[in-house]
Amino acid sequence: AGGSISNPSSGIEIGAGGIITTYGSNLTLLGSVYESAVSNDLYGISNRGTISAGLLGNVSVTGIARYNGGGEPHGIFMDAGTSLITSSGGDVQVIGYSNNLTSVTGGLNGRGILVQSGAVVTSGGNGNVTVIGYGGNTNSGNNEGVRVFQSSVVSANGSGNVNVTGYAGYTG
Repeated sequence: AGGSISNPSSGIEIGAGGIITTYGSNLTLLGSVYESAVSNDLYGISNRGTISAGLLGNVSVTGIARYNGGGEPHGIFMDAGTSLITSSGGDVQVIGYSNNLTSVTGGLNGRGILVQSGAVVTSGGNGNVTVIGYGGNTNSGNNEGVRVFQSSVVSANGSGNVNVTGYAGYTG
């Protein structure tokens, strides 16, 4: 799970069954959230629905979670089983930052991108998939750049390439 706190804050939240899409043009989402001295989880983008571009449109999704408290900041949070980021033929780029302003004692996990079980990042046609995550700097917990849980999918169809890069944050 994203964490034990039940009231997360998000720059952009796509609820279960929600869809953000284009039909042939590019789609760009940028979600950013900052909170100070709170214990809520923070998501630059929280996706429980579908983000997609039709035809040859490209998809670019960037989430930034900055905090100075004790919750879990994830640049991009993809919920278990319901979250999809895709294109019909264009490229898909997903970038997440967990940017802690200080090394916070008691912070749980600061992941750039968290892809929970059953969530999918993929491209259709010959589109490429690029996933880049920057972990946070909590004093305890997991600060992976990219965390892909079991039964999740990061893939490209056709002749598309997949590139996943994760930069772990500080745990000290």
